[in-house]
Amino acid sequence: MNDEIENSNGQTKVLSRVIADRIDLTEYCDDAETLWALANDLCCDVRFALAENHNIDSDILAMLAEDENPYVAWRARKTLKRLTIGSAISGNFSWPQTQSNRRRADGRS
Repeated sequence: MNDEIENSNGQTKVLSRVIADRIDLTEYCDDAETLWALANDLCCDVRFALAENHNIDSDILAMLAEDENPYVAWRARKTLKRLTIGSAISGNFSWPQTQSNRRRADGRS
């Protein structure tokens, strides 16, 4: 497998990690450059794992939603949809507010 990837500056960055390490990195990394490199990884398993991560930039997910691999694209679209629905729900029905409404309905303050 080719472990080199070209970044936006035209420089070649070597991803010397084995596939399992790169998949693990998709969950814990917060470096934008590394996440973009993982989004362009040659291994579709790495891109799929990244597409499952709802804590990454939505631009990366949007790019993965157009991935050549249909499973990666589907997973990225599902994650984007979850973020859209999740944002609407958490904004309207936050946990403390729901609990205080229940207490008031029960007569407790």
